[in-house]
Amino acid sequence: MIDPKKKQQILRYCAGQDRSHLEVRLKLIQLKIYGADLESVLTELIQQDFLNEERFARSFVRGKFRMKGWGREKIARELARHELSDYIMRRAWQEIDEEEYRTSAQDQATKIAQPFISSRLPAPQIRKKVYDALRRRGFEHDIVWNAVETLEIEE
Repeated sequence: MIDPKKKQQILRYCAGQDRSHLEVRLKLIQLKIYGADLESVLTELIQQDFLNEERFARSFVRGKFRMKGWGREKIARELARHELSDYIMRRAWQEIDEEEYRTSAQDQATKIAQPFISSRLPAPQIRKKVYDALRRRGFEHDIVWNAVETLEIEE
């Protein structure tokens, strides 16, 4: 039997934002709920639609791309930490429109380059800094290369 206070706590935890099964499992362990009780709580949360991995994955991808400006590679690395199935991860990628993705990389490249252009840094150095920054944000090489090549930098 599970303490009603702990059950309320986990319901609030799941209602606050979409969570992965792994996050909820770890929270239950933190609340000292183990074994059959843990599995029964997870089952109940899934049945009551407090827990839905596809909804979590879609929300995660949408949020990390639109709010944090992350690229696919960084999002994929973080999603992998949640131990989601390949099927769910493929469905989640539908949240990113290809044109919007390329535009985001281009906009970020322009924003990153601006202070370096103002400080009169040589063009190759600016391109290198922008390239590195976008790669760290998880954008793929070809997307970054196109964004860097279209920057308007005086040689």
